[in-house]
Amino acid sequence: SRVNTLIAEVEKAYFENDITRGTRAIADFTVDDLSNWYVRRSRRRFWGSEDEADKKSAYQTLFDCILNICRLMAPVAPFLSEYIYCRLTGSLTDFPESVHLNEFPVAAVDRIDKGIESQMDIARKAVELGRSARKDSKIKVRQPLSRLVALGLNDAEQNMLRKMEGIVLDELNAKRLDFDRNDDAYFSLKAEPDFKSIGPKFGSRASEIAGKIKGLSREQIVKLQTDERLVLDGEGHPVAIEPIDARVKIVPCKGFSVSSDGHLKVALDLALDDDLISEGNARELVNKIQNLRKVSGLEVTDRIKLGISTNPETSKALAKFSEYIKSETLAERLVEAENLEFKQEFDLNGAKTFIALERL
Repeated sequence: SRVNTLIAEVEKAYFENDITRGTRAIADFTVDDLSNWYVRRSRRRFWGSEDEADKKSAYQTLFDCILNICRLMAPVAPFLSEYIYCRLTGSLTDFPESVHLNEFPVAAVDRIDKGIESQMDIARKAVELGRSARKDSKIKVRQPLSRLVALGLNDAEQNMLRKMEGIVLDELNAKRLDFDRNDDAYFSLKAEPDFKSIGPKFGSRASEIAGKIKGLSREQIVKLQTDERLVLDGEGHPVAIEPIDARVKIVPCKGFSVSSDGHLKVALDLALDDDLISEGNARELVNKIQNLRKVSGLEVTDRIKLGISTNPETSKALAKFSEYIKSETLAERLVEAENLEFKQEFDLNGAKTFIALERL
């Protein structure tokens, strides 16, 4: 659906002689939709899928997308599109020798599903905001969280996001998606004056107006954002302020991290129990083991013997997640670490930890 939407957008831009709009659409699709989303989301399908048909489907979709990108680029980036096209199709016999011998793509309108695209757009926005909230909280993405709460959505938007729940939870490493309309339970709003705006606008009254902006209630801040204008009682006569006059900050309630785009707000519940901490430690172990595999020169498909030192953190992780650790790192069995070839020491949640591995 998305690639056919792109074809229609680029064709329209070229027809209207708006080359900039067309090339920006191609660039946005290539970087955001294809590389940062589809390819990253499909890595397991590319590398580790046991379903051969699913793996071929993933590669075929990627091939078709890149092929259409080359064809769309050809009129405005002839040499780059030719280079990529030849690398892509050089060993294939069913394609023209040059990208410039191809017909310009035609959008398959029957394959465009705006409903699916809208669902994915809201899911990606929730993921983007969730990542921002994660960053603010300084909790690693590998540490699972109990839930995320989506705020500010109407019923239709909630239904769309619910249909993409699995993707959102996987991206943000959270266990549950909740919806709520009670913003007060998760954050408060605080307004700060922007003196670059109110100084020239209000002159000698700037300090007075700044004090009133600092004292705005939540209801007043929301009204300012909604109506794009708020009338305040002033000394002598009322004054009107605009959104440009105030910088609004979200202040999360204790135990939450919140990020917003003005409409959708995502709140992450930061409370961690023993199970979540153990799973986070297991994921951290997997990451360290994978890095050790890489620096040790092992191939992606090499099976290993694995050793992990015993301490309170590793013991809890192994008690519940040993099979997960083994499957993710291609470890056939766990053995004593001292006798293995490649070793590394690191800190796991405050505990000195030692891992070792060896190719089978």
